[in-house]
Amino acid sequence: MAKNINPKQKEIERLFKAAASHEETLLDLDEDDPELDGILEDLEIVFREIIKLDPKNIEALTRLGEFFLERGGAEDEALIHLEQALQLDPKNKKLQKLIKNAKAALD
Repeated sequence: MAKNINPKQKEIERLFKAAASHEETLLDLDEDDPELDGILEDLEIVFREIIKLDPKNIEALTRLGEFFLERGGAEDEALIHLEQALQLDPKNKKLQKLIKNAKAALD
């Protein structure tokens, strides 16, 4: 008997695989590569799609927050997502540290 898989969960898994593929591609690109902006835009869209499907997905919220932290100059956007994740997982030390770093960068 086939195991029933939630279609929404299946799509989330597919999107996380796409994110991993984009992140892998980013490792191979130089800062001045013309493909860089497109890959970054696609990666942001993927994380936003996961959050749209599952607004309480801590991993997607965290990774989107980290995405904005790494871009620099987007710490305010990073904080939005990281603080949402922290509300869902208040004892998460990694999130606490990321939020502290984002706030320090804004000062």
